Amino acid sequence: MKITQQKLTYLISFLFLLNLVILPSYLLLPKKASPEFYLYFQQQNWLQAFTSAPDDYHRAVVSYQAGDYDLARKFFAKGNNLKNKFNLANSYLRDHQAKAAKQLYQEILIDKPNHQQSLNNLAIAETMLGQANFSLDRLAIRQDLLFSEILEEKNLLEAKINFNQSQ
Repeated sequence: MKITQQKLTYLISFLFLLNLVILPSYLLLPKKASPEFYLYFQQQNWLQAFTSAPDDYHRAVVSYQAGDYDLARKFFAKGNNLKNKFNLANSYLRDHQAKAAKQLYQEILIDKPNHQQSLNNLAIAETMLGQANFSLDRLAIRQDLLFSEILEEKNLLEAKINFNQSQ
């Protein structure tokens, strides 16, 4: 199915906004850190959160949230799993390095062809590179992913953060 430039722009904007909502689920911090770390993190006190981070993954997440994508990439690159590779690709994409992001999303899709967020972000990277000659099918938007599900996931994440802080 061919799409117009206006529809493509709207769709890419929608995917980008959807990614902003979904992304925190991939940056979910496991319960390995101290309550002080989670407090600093929620208060966006990035320096204190970084210095109290228990491991490289937590330091990567703090760096990413603080907008220091170079530093985040150094820490995400140390992990050898899907979550780290996806977040590494996202840090390239957020830093407007779409070519590097595209390559990583393609690597993820070789191992896990139905990784929905990688499919969506690959479409965003291709658009940033001016390679937007694809159809709606290429964007692979899950029709069953409703905003209510996203909001439910966000509420669950917030509840976990609040629970961790209360302990």
